[in-house]
Amino acid sequence: MDKFRIRKRNEYFATILGIAGIALIYFLIINSALTNKVSFSPEDSIYIPKNCSNSEIEATWNSVFYESPTGITIIKNDTITQETCEQYFAYKIKDENNTYILSGLAKGTLNYPEITLYHSNFNSSFNTLISSFTNASNLSIILNLGKLQETILQEKVLKRTNSLALENATATFNFSIKITSSEFTPELIPSGESKYKFETPQLIGTVNANKSFESVSYSKTNSLDCSQTWIEEETDCLNRVKKIYFIPGNPTCLNESGRPQNQTLNCYGITSRNTRIEINVNNSELNLSQNYNGLNKVEILGSGKKLLEFEWNFSQSQVIEGVEIIKEETSSDFGYAIINGLNITKTVYITRKDNLSSNICIIDEVIRNVSEFSTSCTASEETKLNCPGNDSKYTCNITGNLFKITGLTHSGAKEITTSTSSTPSCTPIWNCSSWSSCSANKQTRTCNDLGPCEIPAEPSILEQSCTIQCIEDWKCGVWLPEKCPKTENQTRTCLDANSCGTFLTKPTEEQTCKYSNNTAVYITLLIILILIIIISIAIIYLIKTKDKSNNPLENSWNNQNSPISPNNQNIIQNLNKFPNQDPRRFYK
Repeated sequence: MDKFRIRKRNEYFATILGIAGIALIYFLIINSALTNKVSFSPEDSIYIPKNCSNSEIEATWNSVFYESPTGITIIKNDTITQETCEQYFAYKIKDENNTYILSGLAKGTLNYPEITLYHSNFNSSFNTLISSFTNASNLSIILNLGKLQETILQEKVLKRTNSLALENATATFNFSIKITSSEFTPELIPSGESKYKFETPQLIGTVNANKSFESVSYSKTNSLDCSQTWIEEETDCLNRVKKIYFIPGNPTCLNESGRPQNQTLNCYGITSRNTRIEINVNNSELNLSQNYNGLNKVEILGSGKKLLEFEWNFSQSQVIEGVEIIKEETSSDFGYAIINGLNITKTVYITRKDNLSSNICIIDEVIRNVSEFSTSCTASEETKLNCPGNDSKYTCNITGNLFKITGLTHSGAKEITTSTSSTPSCTPIWNCSSWSSCSANKQTRTCNDLGPCEIPAEPSILEQSCTIQCIEDWKCGVWLPEKCPKTENQTRTCLDANSCGTFLTKPTEEQTCKYSNNTAVYITLLIILILIIIISIAIIYLIKTKDKSNNPLENSWNNQNSPISPNNQNIIQNLNKFPNQDPRRFYK
């Protein structure tokens, strides 16, 4: 009898545990569905177009920009390579403050997809330039544009009114770009400005701290299995120092092998073109920590060769600044030197490219480009001088492979070679864009020489002062956290797209909200679980009751108040005699 009851009881407990286990699994699944979040690496969010259809390129656009692809201009070559579009370029000029660019191509022998994208406040001339590209015949030019070195492209970007702080880099980046950024780190770029950057094995994202510019470079290749090239850049002279940087020619390649060491050089507010400047005072290297007194001999070297000599009164000013020096390029057939911003008597050295040349041409007034020299040096402002030789103002001598010219006050001199391939005389025909919108009290424009000059002249007016009237244009992100917290307070970040630096129309960045707790959901699930257990117990009780009602013998045993019939007495006697037999055998 005891074994029978124990077996029944174990069956009941097993049933209850099974039902409770099912309920617990159900509860865990529901809870996981409510709280689980899936995270992606930045590369996972970029959609690679499978072909060159507009819908596929729009899908790529939609995966990287918050700005809608509606109205974008798409230029492509319709060639499919390795299940991706071989070349494509898309852009959208939303307004004068927001330009979006997306370019892509299949790269290398394995045709890995490479994608570059920008969001920026480009100047009006640059927007006009890309707007002129409308068909596939421009594609090779456009793709070069889309892959321009970042330092070059940022020359076309308007400055922020206020520099961007590091803590605001992520919000600024994610305001326009969907790609999830990791932690930004500050980095100085060759122009002397700052940018913030994050890197993954296949992706680089940047935010310029001084200009309205965000970018992403993505390459599906192994970013370390690549050959890197290094481009030398230098900053402007700041605090008597300039820095020489070496930046990667392939921004998506993270291979750092062979990178030259950055250098710090002394300077005195002197900018140079086509040469690297060194300064000596009294035949010794300039000592920035020393204060010089009275007249001292200053010697400027260009790439290790004498370039300029003059005397400077350090008692009047310890700083020589605002000086611009332009030298010939290495590939030039003739030597020249142009010096602006140093209007004192000086000695200038120019390279003698032609060993047979013995004449120089002098323009002793402000000039900006070597193309302003005539071929035969016969213009009214020009002086032709034999070398060695002199006239009432100037003296020229030959020292090794240098012309030494004394008596110059203003700009510069050029070698007249024996070859007829000297700089042609021509008149530039300027085609200038409209002035850009006013930013930082300046307007800029670009000019192209449509004339026959082999070496284009430089227009004298590329920027002008203006009075800025900045209109705030606030763009706000989503309220965070997305679900109202217990504090019932949400915040968001609002940025002025025009970077005016004023806050007259800034929207609120805080709001109250109603906290909605998941406790009610959990309570509901708990009640369901309890109900399931109660129903299970009730079912077991009913089953047990039914078993009792079908067994009169057991009922008689359990009913202690009922009299024992003679038949039952016989059954009891048999049970005592045969204790191991099933009781139901003796029941009739």
